[in-house]
Amino acid sequence: ALGLAGQRIPGRTGVWVEGAKIASIGVAVRRWVSYHGVALNVCPDLDFFKLIHPCGLSGIEMTSVASRLGDRAPGQAEVRLRAAERMAENMEHESLRWAGAEAAWAAADEAPPLAIEIPAARHAAA
Repeated sequence: ALGLAGQRIPGRTGVWVEGAKIASIGVAVRRWVSYHGVALNVCPDLDFFKLIHPCGLSGIEMTSVASRLGDRAPGQAEVRLRAAERMAENMEHESLRWAGAEAAWAAADEAPPLAIEIPAARHAAA
């Protein structure tokens, strides 16, 4: 849908493009309720991934739609719509219905997690 050739790598989760991870997939079960999600890197600052081991994997390269497509990269809203349409098509759903975060938390009968504020990076004077 975006002109990128996604791949699977045996033994690793997520979606990969030319050996770099572009999307993560998460699954959890709490109190007999399953939670699942997909995170597609559209236009993040990829430098932050150097500070962690994404999905517990060390020594991997993370990538994004923007870094792969450059000026041809669609915006985040268009990527969201295209990805949702493709997922719905693959799961044989005929239409999409968007639910906001509040509706999703209400359906799960839980309160959303507390937001964590991350301070802006401080740069040393050169």
